[in-house]
Amino acid sequence: MSAHPPNPSSASQQQQKQQKQKQPHQIMRPVVFIPLYIYPFDTAWEPLVRSAATHPSLTFVTVVNPNNGPGPDPRPDASYVAALHQLSALPNVQLLGYVHVSYCTRNQSEVERDMDVYRAWNDDLVRGGAATVNGEEADEEAEEASGSLRVDGIFFDETPWDPSHQDYMARLTRYARNAWERPAPGGAPGGDAVLALNPGVVVEPRWYEDADYVVVFEQSAQHWDDYFVGEGLPQIPDALRPKSVAIVHTVNSSSSSSADGNVDDEADEACALARRICHLGLGGAYLTDEVDGGYTRWPAMWEGELEMLARVNGSSSSSNSTNSSNGTAHEQ
Repeated sequence: MSAHPPNPSSASQQQQKQQKQKQPHQIMRPVVFIPLYIYPFDTAWEPLVRSAATHPSLTFVTVVNPNNGPGPDPRPDASYVAALHQLSALPNVQLLGYVHVSYCTRNQSEVERDMDVYRAWNDDLVRGGAATVNGEEADEEAEEASGSLRVDGIFFDETPWDPSHQDYMARLTRYARNAWERPAPGGAPGGDAVLALNPGVVVEPRWYEDADYVVVFEQSAQHWDDYFVGEGLPQIPDALRPKSVAIVHTVNSSSSSSADGNVDDEADEACALARRICHLGLGGAYLTDEVDGGYTRWPAMWEGELEMLARVNGSSSSSNSTNSSNGTAHEQ
């Protein structure tokens, strides 16, 4: 029999235990998690392009949804190609293709087909394949734009919270990761897929095993105050909060600017909410004043939200260093 490796000293074990206990209490670097359901007419996506360039410290995880999924055609239309080309050129933007699973009632092969279409966008368009509009080839400008399109992963909408459906979702997430790992036939290199689940409510920890992000809240700001902070949030283990995302709609936008033109975040509900989400340790956020969601226009508080998240990201390194020495806990 081979000898067992020596056991670490009790002091070393205690030190490691303390480090593990403190790590979840660090203020994280939250991402901006955008359900981008705005059709890209002309400059409709310009606020995102401009903001991503202005805030290089922020990561913009962006869900694109041409037609309740990728649509029936192999490639998106010319407007999508041109707009996605712009976003693909920005290193701090991650693009996720939208698919819905209808709470696991949708045929798995249909979901796989949607994922295959998104994966092929990386391939066909890297090869310079012509974009199409209603089956017709797009103009030369759109074809040139198609030269560097990418989709980084999948956003699974309408995912269940019931653990009895985990096998269904595990098969789909495994399919997605395998599809992105393989080099595409046309030459697009393989890589790690970014995967997000959207049950919209707090779920058991096992759901996090197959995802990079889990949307644990998709409700109004009022519901956030009345329920989530007191009852929903405590159900999420500290270690899983960095993978948890809050999408908050119907946020009151009452931004007030100071003399220098900066948003007065003390008087702004959206900025205060963004700050609290960060200090609660959640890994991503999106706030909008659009009533009941829909996500078909840019939030009135867009710039204020980004300024707050950028401020947290800019200070997170020093905050993490401080917290790791004093064990500061999340705000409750």
